Amino acid sequence: MTEAIDTLRAPHFANGRFFNPWGVTKASFLDVVRWKLLSRNRYDKRRAPRVPRVANDGGGLSRPSAAPEVTWIGHATFALQDGADVLLTDPHFGPRALEENGDVESDSSTVVNLRAGYELERWRVTLDVLNLLDSDDHDIDYFYESQLPGESEPVADLHYHVMEPRTLRLYAGYRF
Repeated sequence: MTEAIDTLRAPHFANGRFFNPWGVTKASFLDVVRWKLLSRNRYDKRRAPRVPRVANDGGGLSRPSAAPEVTWIGHATFALQDGADVLLTDPHFGPRALEENGDVESDSSTVVNLRAGYELERWRVTLDVLNLLDSDDHDIDYFYESQLPGESEPVADLHYHVMEPRTLRLYAGYRF
């Protein structure tokens, strides 16, 4: 096993010095200046990265897929679809601006759901565990003025709805 791994490594340190294992490139000072000024560095952070995008309204996720599919939602979130089953990975929502100037933000929230199912001929049974980790994060946050009884004037404050507690949902279906 060690020999196989060693063949993948390119040795680049010998006799106390680092070297390029693929050889030395001969370049004049003018070549280096030309390269630095005229070449496009594909790792240049000053330009926005070119990420290929495909228009997707999400409608495809509502229909069963013929073959397993992966849809990138954004950041580290993917929808994995196999037939009628859809698994959403990493549903972590970071802080979101709650007003137009961004001075007030919601907290981040994470929810983990689980679905297990079984199909036999015309029957299908699934069990969903919603909010598997029983998170008490906020499902949604709002920032607006409200006035409770006994308060002399409205107060701008954060309002929220806590995620539903861990819930089991059993589904049984029969195709005619």
